[in-house]
Amino acid sequence: HLSHLRTDENEALDVAAAYVVKGLQDDETVCIVAPGGKTRRIMDVLQQKIENVEKCCTTGKLHLSQGAETPEQQTKHLLDLAAQTEGRLRVFGDMTWTRDKGWRMGDLARLEKTFNQSPRPGGCLFLCQYALNTFTGRETMMAVETHTHSIYRGQIKENPYAQ
Repeated sequence: HLSHLRTDENEALDVAAAYVVKGLQDDETVCIVAPGGKTRRIMDVLQQKIENVEKCCTTGKLHLSQGAETPEQQTKHLLDLAAQTEGRLRVFGDMTWTRDKGWRMGDLARLEKTFNQSPRPGGCLFLCQYALNTFTGRETMMAVETHTHSIYRGQIKENPYAQ
């Protein structure tokens, strides 16, 4: 369960695309949870890097989502997807989607903590991307505290504040 604290949109897109590409190359099932515009930008990059990316969607290897209305619905959706997946599920979340749903910090924290405690059928890998110009300091600190590792400016580090 990783967080990516981002300040630059190009870096954000590069990290997201590389994460998704690696999952598809490793024959994992991948789910992108992001606002529509971000998903389109990621898909544009994927089309340059993966032959026939549309086939990944039709065969169920790549799932696209704009997120659920509540943390409980989102948790259920991802756990159901993990249970249906052969092998590992890799999830990329541009967490700005929670803003579109009107989530508060408590909702976001509940979702993040749930995935630290939930059993993960078949294994899951999560990358949650937080835009530092969108989330408050308290929300960013919650993101740091609820992930074992963080990526910032291209470097991955173990998180000393993880709870």
